[in-house]
Order: sequence, then structure tokens, then C-alpha cells
Amino acid sequence: MTDQWKLPLPDFKLSGFSDFSTKIFKFGDNYEGKVKLNEILHFVQRNEWDAHLLDGDLTPMTFPIPYVIIHNTGTSSCFSTATCNSLVLSIQEYYIGKINGDIGFNFLIAGNGYIYVGRSWEYVGAHTPMFNRCSLGIGLIGSFTNETKPSTELMTALDYLLQIGVQEGKISKDYKLYAASTIKSTSSPGESVNDIIKNWSHWSTDSIIKKLSKLLY
Repeated sequence: MTDQWKLPLPDFKLSGFSDFSTKIFKFGDNYEGKVKLNEILHFVQRNEWDAHLLDGDLTPMTFPIPYVIIHNTGTSSCFSTATCNSLVLSIQEYYIGKINGDIGFNFLIAGNGYIYVGRSWEYVGAHTPMFNRCSLGIGLIGSFTNETKPSTELMTALDYLLQIGVQEGKISKDYKLYAASTIKSTSSPGESVNDIIKNWSHWSTDSIIKKLSKLLY
């Protein structure tokens, strides 16, 4: 796998790092208010989940990204490395068969809080037609209803991934956060996810987006 598919691991100045869940975040002994990205979140790189090599080029993303769209994968949830690696690879193979391209999401997040690198920050996804070029698509691994809720580890990882994206200049400081169901006819990411993210500060049900999506879908 080429270096362009390895997510860069710059340093970040973060406040409130003592609030991170020790279940999924790793810390050094002497971080002094400055910790590395790979010491906070566990990113699973493409070569680690055995991603298929790509034919052709992907479209570079333009920064900062103004919209973030949250999806679920419509699959079972996963919590172990072996199961999640296999599941993410099967999702990529689905996209290869469907659109003859790469996995559609920029990132996917597993039940154990591990973040799987799809198209990364750097490349336009294939998750929400007509909105791909202006949005980051994040797939939460699983199918979430009122009865099936996302794990705390998953949602914590999502929260901090978005914060890191803003700090690194990948996501706009005033970005808008959407459920996929706001934009197109789908139940994704599911009611139990929506019940959580609708309370986050960037949550949006922008009427203009709704009107535009009705014309497109």
C-alpha cells in the first residue's frame, strides 16, 4: 500500500483530555497537554484491514469540508479486530461490485471504537450522491434502531474524530452535521444514533438541504 493511504499522525493540542475513555484511548506518561493522534484514537490503516488495491485515481477533497454525513453500514456490529477487518473488507468488496470503485466512506467506526480508514480525509467519498464532494462520510459499523444502540466507545470515537478534523483544518470550524436520513430516503444511521447526535452542537436539519435532497432523490 502506498504512503498516500496512511493517515498522517500530527501532534494536537487538546483540552480536556482527561475525559477520554481509557477503554479505547491510549496515553503516554508525559503528554503535558499535547498528545499524538495515534495515542488518542486507534486508526486501522488500509493495509491493516487488507484493503484491495485500487484501479484508477480518486478525486482529492477540498478543505475545509463544510458538511459531515453520518451513516450506518447496515451490517452486523463488530468488536474484535478479526471480525471488523473482515467486515470492512466485505463492505469494500460490495462497493467495488456496485460502483466499480473503492469503499464509499471516508472512515468507518467499529463497536470497539477503532476507526477504519476508508478514503481518509484526502479523497472524495461515494456515500451520498450529489453531496460527496462537499461532505465527509462516516459509516458506523452496524444497524441501529431503538433496540440496538451504538456502543459508548463508538460514539466517543466519532465525537473526537470530528474534533480532530476541525483542529487539523480538514473540517470547517462551523461544519454542519447531518444524519444520512436527513438528506435521502433511508433510515441510516438509525434512531438510536440520531437520538445522540441531535444533541451535538453542529447538528443540523437545514431546510435548504432537505429541499435540495427532495429534488435530487
